[in-house]
Amino acid sequence: MLSPSCRPLETSSTVREFVAGIRDAIIGHRNLHESGMIIDEFMAENIILSKPDKTGVGKGFLVDLDMAYLRRNHNNLDYPKAMSGMKSYMALELLRAIQKKENTLKQTYRHHLESFFYVFIVGCMSYGRKSAPGHLRYWHYANTSICCTSKESNIINHFQEQILNYFTPVFECVQELALSLRQILFEDKSVGYGTPEDPNVLYDPIIRAFDDTIRKLDGEKFSIQI
Repeated sequence: MLSPSCRPLETSSTVREFVAGIRDAIIGHRNLHESGMIIDEFMAENIILSKPDKTGVGKGFLVDLDMAYLRRNHNNLDYPKAMSGMKSYMALELLRAIQKKENTLKQTYRHHLESFFYVFIVGCMSYGRKSAPGHLRYWHYANTSICCTSKESNIINHFQEQILNYFTPVFECVQELALSLRQILFEDKSVGYGTPEDPNVLYDPIIRAFDDTIRKLDGEKFSIQI
């Protein structure tokens, strides 16, 4: 149960609040990772917003971390013991592993950063609409093969046509952020969908991209009608 002073991410009243809420949650995730805590399951509902302060700005937080636990070996990338979470927000590498019945693949911080990316783009495509675009329903498919194939096609091969072109008008101002996050996560061919040993390789540019976007949004009133 949420505190009366907290609310779901989907209640964001402005684009800035939505973007900053996800950025704050990523920073919180980084702090957990650096302290040795690992989240074994991730979904959009793990991100909440605080009540706005005197300046009208709320903060994003991670909640419901009952699946989190302490990593025994700080240098071991293979921490969580099982693949779990909503398929719509699940990383492509994990979906591929489930599809191939390779159940030994472990979740990493990189997979959760990819999940944050999906929370962001699904929100940009859904908030303000009565329902999400039709092709996103395949991301929820019980059939993992269909889910993985659809998501990979949308993200890797047809990002402009099937993702950016479906941002609601109010979210068109953050299309550049979506492109930046996609580039950070997927365009290093030497890594592919895998996890860099140095987490700063992903955390630093992702947080910086959010910060740059928030600075551009400051003072603007991009309202979201839920």
